[in-house]
Amino acid sequence: METRRNQLITFHPDTLHAVRTACELETPGRMDEAIDLLQEWTLKQPHFVKKMYPRIYLEAILISTKGSVEIAKRRIDKMCTMRTFSPQLFDKTDAKKDLMELHDIIKTVNLPKLTEDHYRISLIKPTGKPMPLHYNHLDFFKFSIIEGYGIRMKGLHILSPSKFVDTLVAIFKQVFSAKLASRIHVHKKVETLYEYLPKTLLPKDLGGDERSISTLYDEWLQELSTEDHINYMRMMREACTDEKLRLKDHFDENIGLSGTFRALAFD
Repeated sequence: METRRNQLITFHPDTLHAVRTACELETPGRMDEAIDLLQEWTLKQPHFVKKMYPRIYLEAILISTKGSVEIAKRRIDKMCTMRTFSPQLFDKTDAKKDLMELHDIIKTVNLPKLTEDHYRISLIKPTGKPMPLHYNHLDFFKFSIIEGYGIRMKGLHILSPSKFVDTLVAIFKQVFSAKLASRIHVHKKVETLYEYLPKTLLPKDLGGDERSISTLYDEWLQELSTEDHINYMRMMREACTDEKLRLKDHFDENIGLSGTFRALAFD
């Protein structure tokens, strides 16, 4: 995976090694081997409309599954299936033009610097009129972000003095597993947030040293509206399925699972 450094995304010098080590793929050649196996599998899926994927995309999927090729297969299949049954959720390719209706409602940015343990902070700030919240929104969030994209959420921190937030959190906890629900924290004051996140990583709006939320948002908006990114989004929109061609799983009596498996050596 390329470690591109710019003003929007930075990494620690040892981030790549640390992440691959956590996935047990730090040995030279292991990541390439896992990517090859995953790409070989996608090529064999008759119901996949798109069969070839960028290697950096497949590596990101493998990292999200902690190096498990089999879980990565299911994750790719889930996202392709979601694009087939809910294409309207994936038809936005130009962030600046297609998401204009959201600009005065909510601002979402990924902060430039990583935490010490290599996590990136995503910040969401409501800015205007309220956005209607329905259970289908929560289901989509859980399915696509948690199960599909495989976001590994270390913690969800909500900063608000409003009592309504307590009700909202209760709704979210019904959607998530007990493990994820325990990671949701509500802060009435910004000072308690510093106990989890250092000020050096946070934007000026929250008393930190980083650029303001508005500045970061505008920079991300420009980045996500570049021609390269728009073309990439359009290309990935083709990663859907033709359900008429989907084959039922065939289970081997001895193995119990179908698919391509990584060879294992035993001493």
